[in-house]
Amino acid sequence: MKQSQAVVNRYLSALTAGVSDSEAVGLLESAREVLLEWQDTPGVLDFFQSPATHKTDKLGMLDRVFPESSSPRVKQCFKLLIQNNRLQSVGGVLDGIQAKVDQLSSTQTVIITTASPIGGSEKDKLIALAKKQAKTASIRPVFNCDKHLLGGFKITIKNWVLDGSVASNLERLKREFV
Repeated sequence: MKQSQAVVNRYLSALTAGVSDSEAVGLLESAREVLLEWQDTPGVLDFFQSPATHKTDKLGMLDRVFPESSSPRVKQCFKLLIQNNRLQSVGGVLDGIQAKVDQLSSTQTVIITTASPIGGSEKDKLIALAKKQAKTASIRPVFNCDKHLLGGFKITIKNWVLDGSVASNLERLKREFV
């Protein structure tokens, strides 16, 4: 895992070398959009990740599926990933991109887990609470559902957790009475 993360970091550093933080955020966002688009297009990632597909075929496909609106620098980075057989770890690349964007833009990733999907004012209240707990104006909320919570919510910021779930409250009561 650490080796693949080191590889991801090397490519991200190469992509953003010699540019301002705001330009780096733009390049990283562009790369992220390409990867997300490929994930949403059936067969594209499988094609690029397949060890049976030759590099020249992958490079030819890159020219056909790469968005014209993306930076040539981003396209060059993808060419290097293909030439070096590094597109297998797209999940790591996406995570690395998001972490780098968050770092450069001083954004804190906050994971908000609820028992069921929420929306509207409930979502806004949890985002406001997360901003307060993160002690920053810029957060990137990631919403998850976990039916095992039974109700309530859990907010995770780095290694800190605010657990207001029914399941944890029941567990706490069980420990008190047993």
